[in-house]
Amino acid sequence: MVQCALAAVKCRGDSKFRRFYLRVKARRGHGIASVALDRKMLGVMYHLLVRGEVFSEAGLKSRRVWRVIMAKDLSVPFDDALGLLVKAGCMNGK
Repeated sequence: MVQCALAAVKCRGDSKFRRFYLRVKARRGHGIASVALDRKMLGVMYHLLVRGEVFSEAGLKSRRVWRVIMAKDLSVPFDDALGLLVKAGCMNGK
C-alpha cells in the first residue's frame, strides 16, 4: 500500500491525494504522511467496493453504479461460511 501511495503522490497533475500528502508532510513529515495517505486510500477503496461506485477526481463526470449485496445473493450457505471462518481462525467455533 505504501508503494501505491507514493505512486499517487508522484503522478503528474493536481490530485486530491497529492494535496493531502503534501499538507500532512508539511506538518508531520514524510513517513507519517505516507501512512496517512495509505489509510485514506484504503478507506476510499473500501467505500467504493461496498457501494459499488467508480472513483473519479473532481471535475470529471462521476458515474454511480449502486450494487447492494443482499443475503439471498450469497452463493455459500451460512453453515459453510461459518465453517470457513472457524478454519481461518476468525471465530472460536463455540
